[in-house]
Amino acid sequence: MMPPIGVKANVQSASRARLTWTDNTLGRSQRVHDSRYYVVRYNPKLARKQRFVNSTRLAVELFDLRPDTEYEFSVKVIKGQRRSTWSLSVFNRTLEAGSLFEYIMLIFIHSFIATRKCCVVISQLPNKFYGHFAILLEYVISLIR
Repeated sequence: MMPPIGVKANVQSASRARLTWTDNTLGRSQRVHDSRYYVVRYNPKLARKQRFVNSTRLAVELFDLRPDTEYEFSVKVIKGQRRSTWSLSVFNRTLEAGSLFEYIMLIFIHSFIATRKCCVVISQLPNKFYGHFAILLEYVISLIR
């Protein structure tokens, strides 16, 4: 079997990436109608431990990546007893961990009517994938009129 081609790794955040690829043996429709599945191999560049995930589609979402780390991705197809070689590897780096978009989990708004002050506290919840990489702990923004 021929390996998948055109593997693309689109990094979406500090811990997520979406992989897509093309399977030339499917023809123009690029729809899987048989028992084939794809094995995605990914690991930080130069790391020994590799991770694998199976997919019956031509795309997969990975949610357990480390922030600010360059990853190597490749895909192979398996159909019954037949299997392809690994596709050409693609590399991409996850975003840094300090992104507000990634970490704003809770927003508390407190109004102090008597003093006409408003205080907004933006906090993050701990994330099991980031460990000590979580930089943003808390911002306190006060508006005094």
